[in-house]
Amino acid sequence: MIKQSSVKVILAFVPEGDFYPLMKELSRQNVTGIQWIASEAWITAARPSTPEMFPAFGGTLGFVVQKMAIPDLQSFLRNINPYADPNAAFVRDFWEVTDHIKHVNFRNRFGDSVFFDQDGDPPASYDIINWQLDNGKVQHVTVGQFISTQSGTYKLQIDEKKIVWMTGQMVKILKHFSPPAIMMILDIKHRNTN
Repeated sequence: MIKQSSVKVILAFVPEGDFYPLMKELSRQNVTGIQWIASEAWITAARPSTPEMFPAFGGTLGFVVQKMAIPDLQSFLRNINPYADPNAAFVRDFWEVTDHIKHVNFRNRFGDSVFFDQDGDPPASYDIINWQLDNGKVQHVTVGQFISTQSGTYKLQIDEKKIVWMTGQMVKILKHFSPPAIMMILDIKHRNTN
């Protein structure tokens, strides 16, 4: 059905394990020219990120939760033992913090805002990933970010020059934010080949 379709962009919000058999079949049938938008479940998965899959899925875009190393956090957490000293400040304060977490607001040493909403949830912070082939290997290249702000607005930054598009077409990205729904519309224009 996909092979006969005139669809040029497909959003595949599906676990990698469920999607992989279809990916193999699309690759086998040489279905190309589709711009895939991936869920976090498969955009950086190792199994489909192969040169064999690239002809059908190269240029795929997807969102992943922004990853960041917090210096010294691992050793700090490993050294906490609530049984050793139940009156230790961290153990005692842990339960109190859960009520006060919505009042946390500071910048970490990387310049990122750290805050929590009224439900105690941290801000949405995603990297936008693009599948690119480099020296025969599929690379997951960060081409942008999507970040929510404390005021409830959203910031979408995309470096369009870094994106490798599967379709070989110029793509104009129109951004429209209207919480709670976020829409990113891809307006595909054919590249002038003259």
